[in-house]
Amino acid sequence: MKPPADGESNDLKNDDTEAAVEDIDVEIEDDEPPNEKQIEEAQVRLTESNEIWDYRLNLRTQNLANPDSRPTPISKKLDSSIKRTTGFIRKLKSLCEHSITIDSLCAELEKLNLSRYVSEVVSALSDTKISRTADVTAVVRISSLMRQRFPEFAKTLQTSLLKIFEPRKKPKKSIIETSDLETEKQNKIIATKQRSNLRLLTELVFVGVLSKESKLVEIVKYLIKRDRGRDTQFINLSLLSSFARYGGEECIGRISRKQKFDLKALGLPIEPTFHVLSEKSRAEIKSAMDFYYETCCERLKKFDKDRRDQEKQNTSVLLSKGEVSEQRLEKSKEFTETCDKLNALLISLSESLDYDPPVFDFEDEIDVHAYAIDANAALRSLQESPNSLLFDDEETRAFYEDLPELKDILPAVLLNRKTSIDANETDDEKPNILSENGKGEKTSEKKTETAKSESSKSTLIDPNLEKPEIGESDKPSSESEKASEDPANSVTSKPSEESSSLDEASEGPSHLEDSETQKILAELDADEEDEDSTDVYVDGKKLFGVSLLLNNLKDACNRAAIDEMAEKFCFFNCRKNRKRLVNTVFRVRRNQLNIIPYYSRLIATLSKCLTDIDTGIVSLLERDFYRMFRKKGQLNLEDKIKNIIYVSELTKFGVFPTKITFKLLMLS
Repeated sequence: MKPPADGESNDLKNDDTEAAVEDIDVEIEDDEPPNEKQIEEAQVRLTESNEIWDYRLNLRTQNLANPDSRPTPISKKLDSSIKRTTGFIRKLKSLCEHSITIDSLCAELEKLNLSRYVSEVVSALSDTKISRTADVTAVVRISSLMRQRFPEFAKTLQTSLLKIFEPRKKPKKSIIETSDLETEKQNKIIATKQRSNLRLLTELVFVGVLSKESKLVEIVKYLIKRDRGRDTQFINLSLLSSFARYGGEECIGRISRKQKFDLKALGLPIEPTFHVLSEKSRAEIKSAMDFYYETCCERLKKFDKDRRDQEKQNTSVLLSKGEVSEQRLEKSKEFTETCDKLNALLISLSESLDYDPPVFDFEDEIDVHAYAIDANAALRSLQESPNSLLFDDEETRAFYEDLPELKDILPAVLLNRKTSIDANETDDEKPNILSENGKGEKTSEKKTETAKSESSKSTLIDPNLEKPEIGESDKPSSESEKASEDPANSVTSKPSEESSSLDEASEGPSHLEDSETQKILAELDADEEDEDSTDVYVDGKKLFGVSLLLNNLKDACNRAAIDEMAEKFCFFNCRKNRKRLVNTVFRVRRNQLNIIPYYSRLIATLSKCLTDIDTGIVSLLERDFYRMFRKKGQLNLEDKIKNIIYVSELTKFGVFPTKITFKLLMLS
């Protein structure tokens, strides 16, 4: 009887998860009968299984035969030379190489006198690297021949194979410490060796080289006991899952679902067939494996709960602090990978034991909104509580929360004309190529249309900006009073004031050292210069323009005045003017920090109905923060204070995202 073919499925793979998943590829359909292809495949698998057991039982008969009935080789005719024996032992160490055939080794063994080299043969067979099922078959054939000639060989081989399962002693402390990578590599080598040795021990019991099957029962119980005291680590789950795949029917008394499908397809009775082990040994292994499976399911459920708790904590930290530490992310990733791997091994074990696989929702994403801690929950609880207030007084609360609804005050056409106005601006920027004859006509028509549109606009806007009522505590400076008394002077002095404003902004390097921020502000300046040409003249009188509106923002130092500015800005709503507004409020002077709350209220009011304003100021402030964060010490201290005040005020109004605020707070 020939041994199994080399093309038999490989159960000794290093990747336990792939090996586990490979066996779960046959689905049993109770309602649909098997087709012809499935019947042929089932017949092939059943024939191979019968041939393997015939081969095992034949070897078992030879190994357990009475030693007196065996033919005793004549020692004088056997070769005892050291050269031949050492060469043979060297070949045994490389037994798993494809260049060496098992038939040639068996023939050479029968010609050698190895009575004084039994321990060397045992050591060579124990140290050989088994990676295929055919390698196990080769070692079993050599071991059978050695046992038939040397009865003491079996006990020595058993002791050598069981050494790998003994508890490892803690290594002594040395000056050179081993890295985690080297330790993990060593653990993988030991796990692979344990898997191959357990497979080899099982086969040696089947073929009768090891006559005491109690050793196999003891080693299985020992592996299960080692995992009993561990919370989440299943070191031997891969090992025992592999054992259940190739020895489940004989050692456990369970038929896998794949075997059930084959028997049902061929019309054979679905019941296990026993050959070697006694009923007592089989019952002990079955009881231990059932207990181990239930324990693994319970621990894996607990492990999945811990993984989900870790995900919830990461989400909470992300919302509260703005980012999750690398240590937490690594731990969460390790949880997920380990959980998926253990789940695959447990499914393989359940298939071998004929159990329904456990159901775990490992791939379901955690609902962030259901489990995450809302960063504004504490604020809402303070607002809802009548005994505690978020702000010091009612006036402060009204300043930050009671914002005017521009959508209810102004026509919708002023707030929703972004697309049309931007398109008109783009068309106006294109060069007009006109003939000499039609140039005057086109120009006059354009002036007429412009005059009509601006005259209609002048009916909506008062040419003279009314000075908002300012209390004693909110009186502007003397310069601003002079400017308000004489509108003409304020208009004529605008270029000088703007140049001085730019000069003061250039004094602090906070706006010019960062290349990206400088580029953005340069674009805003270019838009501002282009927009100055849009001021309209009717009868030689200059109307109220966006430039004058932005210039008077610094004088709006009370709630009524800044709300009026927000309302009037909507009459000039277009992309360029929104960018100019962001540029103006961002470049507030360092000695005018008291107007930042009013600028923040202006941004919060406009951002409820206009786009680009809130995102633009948030982007500029965040860039400015990171640029100044790289500069340690007291350099640009005033600019840093201004940035922090701006961020805090916009956060109170709900414009600056809470997530980014916590992130900046953690960095500072």
